[in-house]
Parts: sequence; C-alpha cells; structure tokens
Amino acid sequence: MSKHDLIEECRARSAQGESIERLLEYLRSAGCSKVDSITVIMKARGIDLRKAKELVHFSSAWNDRRVVDNEFHDAISDELRNDADAKK
Repeated sequence: MSKHDLIEECRARSAQGESIERLLEYLRSAGCSKVDSITVIMKARGIDLRKAKELVHFSSAWNDRRVVDNEFHDAISDELRNDADAKK
C-alpha cells in the first residue's frame, strides 16, 4: 500500500471514529516505520509534526521502541553538547 493510500485509509477510519492508537496499530501492522507512521498520522489527522511525533512516540503501538529511541536521542544530544564544548 502506498503512503497516499495509507493516509486515505486512516482518514476514512478516523471519520468512522477510530482512535489514533488503533490507527497506529494498523499502520505498524501494515509495515510502516515510526517515521512513516508520524507522516501518515500528521497528514491524515491534520496535526502538526510535533504533536504527531509525540503521539507516535508515546503510543502503545510503538512502546517497545521508546527506550531505544530515547537512548539514541540522548546519545546524539550528549555528543552535540560535547562537540560544542570542545569548540569553545
């Protein structure tokens, strides 16, 4: 299924009252990555990027990735901070 098809499917499901959590479960089962899920939810529900990232990151559909993603984010932040300190 193309990203466009997924967006349209999620719009239709939303119109029928399906929750964002169920939409995210559907997207993950359809093989979407976390980034794809953010994009589809953002476009299907008309929400901004920050909110879409938050919804996906804290969803139960992506709960198993949260710890790893947080560690990755922290490592990048630490490295950037160390790099900035080294340039002072």
